[in-house]
Amino acid sequence: MISVAFRKAGRAAIVVLSALGFAALLSAHDLQTRVEVKPPFVVISASYEGTEAASFIAVAVHAPASAGVKADAFQTGRTDFEGKFVFLPTGPGDWRVLLDDEMGHRVELVARVAGGNRAETAAASAPVETEGRGTGERLLVGVSVLFGAAGLLYGWLSRRPKPARG
Repeated sequence: MISVAFRKAGRAAIVVLSALGFAALLSAHDLQTRVEVKPPFVVISASYEGTEAASFIAVAVHAPASAGVKADAFQTGRTDFEGKFVFLPTGPGDWRVLLDDEMGHRVELVARVAGGNRAETAAASAPVETEGRGTGERLLVGVSVLFGAAGLLYGWLSRRPKPARG
């Protein structure tokens, strides 16, 4: 009788420890970006949840589509320690910027550069921001994953062996 109680307590402990271990793997953050046109430059800022700078993540800038532009990236590089990347556009248009931290977070955004002269570019300098999931949504997803994983593990551990046929 005591061994059955210990076995059940051991199973429950395994479920709880597995759920906690799985939760530690889910501590990723959403990648948030901000685009600012500061003539003559475009400044891209990247952060995780708006607090931690996305330092040294890969950035690729693609020029606006036109007949004379190759499909290759106009400029590539990495963000600095503060999560910022600056480039100098050579003309007006929608400049595509891809940010990839190589850990599953990838953002593609557009930097709109207006007109060819500095005055037109200055008029289009309103910052553009992208946001990730809200706290409530992330909490709901995390709790759902934990309960689902614990339920699957507990169900697997509580399987009953088939009776032997004789």
